[in-house]
Amino acid sequence: MKGLRRWEVWLVAGVVAACVALGVWLYLPRAAQGGAVALISVDGQERYLVALAEDGPSWSFSIQQETGKPVCFEVGPQGIRFSQVDCPDHLCEQMGWCLSPGNRAVCLPNRTFLAVYDRQELPNTEEARWITPQQPPV
Repeated sequence: MKGLRRWEVWLVAGVVAACVALGVWLYLPRAAQGGAVALISVDGQERYLVALAEDGPSWSFSIQQETGKPVCFEVGPQGIRFSQVDCPDHLCEQMGWCLSPGNRAVCLPNRTFLAVYDRQELPNTEEARWITPQQPPV
């Protein structure tokens, strides 16, 4: 068996480059066309929806009274993030701000999951209710 011919090397290089370009394009954060929405799930149940706006006010809320989970969230122009969480390693707080569709963060000890969706691509969330600065969780 002989080595690859010159045109075969170029063909393989072209296919690899196309695959890399497609992968980068698919995984780049994209802007929300219909507005970004955070969906918060607790114990596998979709519980809360939070509208995110780059020009919105900064506010925070806790879900402890309603769910028993010692988890707080901070919402601001940068997006939404875990804050003041009672867990051993605080990795969820270190995940930072989530603003673009596809951003996710999770607090495993408290079984709390945060995902950002484009409002137009939001999954069916009949159980979840909207949280606003005027209407925080109970």
